[in-house]
Amino acid sequence: MEVVELHKYPNLMNECCELLNREWKRSITARMHSLEKSCDSLPVSLILLSSDNNTVEVIGHSRLSPMSCDPNGCLIESVLIKNERRGEGLGKFLMQKTECHAKRLGYQTLYLTTGDKQEFYEHLGYSHFIFDNLASQTHDNKSDLINSSIKEMSLKENFKQERKNNEIISNNLDSKLQELSLQSLPLPLPPPPPPLPTQPKSQSKSIFNREKTYWMKKSL
Repeated sequence: MEVVELHKYPNLMNECCELLNREWKRSITARMHSLEKSCDSLPVSLILLSSDNNTVEVIGHSRLSPMSCDPNGCLIESVLIKNERRGEGLGKFLMQKTECHAKRLGYQTLYLTTGDKQEFYEHLGYSHFIFDNLASQTHDNKSDLINSSIKEMSLKENFKQERKNNEIISNNLDSKLQELSLQSLPLPLPPPPPPLPTQPKSQSKSIFNREKTYWMKKSL
């Protein structure tokens, strides 16, 4: 087992892309564009390799990205072990090698986000903290998530406002109808209010339905 820098093994780029896309769906073009940014500094993609009978296989991946809000820290993301090789302690091994790589580059603090692996990272020495400076992140995956969150928040607010407007219209119609009824004026029933807008099916799994994301960090 060894952990190496992906950009030094460009022939493994496609295999790494497939590994990541099995876990996190993304267009091949966008994924390759991200992986091709790997360099000697940051961002850098690290891959865990397994060699058997002269065959090399990519079984893990992690990525280190810069943190504009902390020049002495970097972000660990896209930590992944091939599904059929999980449970062998390879995740811990990959994290240790990733931390060593960050330390060799001169970084003093490591940051990461997780939704359901808090205990795993706690065992590796990471602690929870509140990070309110999400907007400072510049790397592509996080910025995509942030932009997506902003768009969905805007959509959610528009939906709430539209529903509120419809409720006001409905209440006004009811009040008017009651007033006219008291005056014994035979009037036809008003048309129903317009239907509430619904979100497209593609947004049914929005960020508002995802697990909460926790920020964690570790000093090297």
